[in-house]
Amino acid sequence: MLVALALTMSLLVAVVAGVLSWADDRNVPSAILYGGGAFLAWMTLCVTLCAALGLFERNAPSH
Repeated sequence: MLVALALTMSLLVAVVAGVLSWADDRNVPSAILYGGGAFLAWMTLCVTLCAALGLFERNAPSH
């Protein structure tokens, strides 16, 4: 469930970053690459943070 949430948040960040990059007078392929980089960075941050907090462990507290 956490990975799905991280994926959804990363997609949102990627779309916003790509659109803002495109609005800054970049061409479409450049904006797509910019969005892809934002996706990769945000997904890595989310997964690393969840792992550091121990949320992927079997005995993680459920709220």
